[in-house]
Amino acid sequence: MRLVYVMLTLLIAIKEIFSCQPKVFHRQQLFCSSDFVFQVQTEGITNKGNDLFERFYRVSVIDSYKGSIGTDFDRTITGNGYFMSCGPQILKKGSKYLIYAYVFNTEIKIREFYNMTDITKTDIELFRKYDCHCEIVSDKDGIILQHLRHSSKCSSPIPSNSKCSYRRGYCSRNKEGLCQWQILNPC
Repeated sequence: MRLVYVMLTLLIAIKEIFSCQPKVFHRQQLFCSSDFVFQVQTEGITNKGNDLFERFYRVSVIDSYKGSIGTDFDRTITGNGYFMSCGPQILKKGSKYLIYAYVFNTEIKIREFYNMTDITKTDIELFRKYDCHCEIVSDKDGIILQHLRHSSKCSSPIPSNSKCSYRRGYCSRNKEGLCQWQILNPC
């Protein structure tokens, strides 16, 4: 019986370690936690190995919103392959994407990506509004923050209840220096 208990505990631990548990991130959180944010056009998949764990894409950078790629960038970005717990990150040749990326072992890896057909002018304008010194807290009514009186945190609306104000919202400092949720181009 003890062995069964140990085995079940071990299996649950392994499942939790390797499972894909999507977290809800506001795009400001993605932006601030990424080394690069840029718009690219995919030229194709490079053959630097197999696609089981990584997929390598050759891209042309159209516009850069965060980070300086530099002249040593070989125009290759890396996405997840088929064996990764969250599945592969598949970019189609010729399509344009907004890429949130980070550097890992000198490779530029995709954190998150969106097809440019799903990106609006407001989404791009928000990049200039983001204050990465403000922390976004999911606090339905702002009650927690009111009691804690944090100047570096702000409460965001719940995405499922207020999709438009969540997508067009951002956290930045007001005139008093307190982080506050604001909306660009109200719905």
